[in-house]
Amino acid sequence: MAEILFLAQYALPCFIIFISMLIQIYHVQKIKSTNNEHLQIANQASVTILLISLLFFINNFTFTVIYGIEFYGHTLGISLRDFKKMLMAMKFTLPLINSAFFPTIIMLRSKHLKYEYIKLLTYVLKCPIARTQNMEQPKS
Repeated sequence: MAEILFLAQYALPCFIIFISMLIQIYHVQKIKSTNNEHLQIANQASVTILLISLLFFINNFTFTVIYGIEFYGHTLGISLRDFKKMLMAMKFTLPLINSAFFPTIIMLRSKHLKYEYIKLLTYVLKCPIARTQNMEQPKS
């Protein structure tokens, strides 16, 4: 019973996201060859969704493997004593990685948000990491 719950709760979302990512990659490649402006905007949104799905997949798949090793490692003969600290560190850092990269993906995929983000970093850090005066402000 525990195996079915494990598969339904952790492995099934990874599988569903992986299949949807394959479908998204196929459609992005298909749209890439067209010159229609509306399709190009849709393509930008699809690429953003694909990147967010990839981030979720990497984090969830890694967590699934870690949880599987921790939960079923003793039945496979794996000594958990050797890498128990690594497992604990990864369990706590994976959500942090996800929460750090998700807004970064959103910000850097939008031209306007990217411009504002670089302008803010230039102001806060007081160093010219990017010259915002040389950058064109994106059109609304």
